[in-house]
Amino acid sequence: MLAEGDSDKMPALVRAAITPNASTRYHALALLLRYGAKLSTADGRGNTLLMHLAARNLVAETRVALGLVRSVPDPKDVFTFTASTRVCSLHVPEASVKAALAQRNTAGLTACHMAVQPLDYGSYENTRLLGMLVRAGGDLRAKDSSGKSAIDYARDQRSRFVLRFLERTFPEFVSVQAEARESTTMFAAAPIYSDDASAYLAECETSGKISRSLVATKVNASCDVGNVSKVHSEGDGEGTELDALLTKVDVKNGRFGLNVFYRLQLVRDELQETPESTTRENG
Repeated sequence: MLAEGDSDKMPALVRAAITPNASTRYHALALLLRYGAKLSTADGRGNTLLMHLAARNLVAETRVALGLVRSVPDPKDVFTFTASTRVCSLHVPEASVKAALAQRNTAGLTACHMAVQPLDYGSYENTRLLGMLVRAGGDLRAKDSSGKSAIDYARDQRSRFVLRFLERTFPEFVSVQAEARESTTMFAAAPIYSDDASAYLAECETSGKISRSLVATKVNASCDVGNVSKVHSEGDGEGTELDALLTKVDVKNGRFGLNVFYRLQLVRDELQETPESTTRENG
């Protein structure tokens, strides 16, 4: 959902927001905001800090950006790994927060749009983060370039989870509408993966990526059950003759020494005249 544009322009606040390490990200944002970084500063695509935080589902960092955190550990101690209980105050002006919440990217999206549907294909359904943005002044009715508001995005989601939260928590903004029977929570049926796999295997055989060849079986001389390599399975029904072997297929170093892996085989016990499974997964 983050708008596309010039990827070269990336202000310090945005760069801090996409930092992988959680501790570094949190304290870097607090440090920048403490010393005057502007929430309204956007990247080359018009995405502000609040948009990036909502798109990444970062609740703790969003609380800092909205001014809900009044003090943070002293950055000097944090970044020098010094054991200390010192803190420094943090103040984010309310006017700056409201201006940033009203700001739009090149696609006309606000931070509230991002919180409702941060992904092209779905939502984190993080109602806590969305609630913080709305209480801080975010406009649920603001429309993007396609004419859709954050409420419209919530109505489009099949789970209705975010919409019901908005109806329950912010009734002054979201009116409760009677839902048709078919508009209740629905989930798509799981695809039949086996059909896709069969079609792909057939395609691979046709293209020559997979070839089949008959491998002659030979019973290992150390097999202590029997030396007959052909058996008939009673469960087959057709009485198809099956090849049966105990074959070592791999040797790997394991936690408790060497692990020897064998292929499952079936041989005939010559003494009892019964088929017998002689598999060993490892040893």
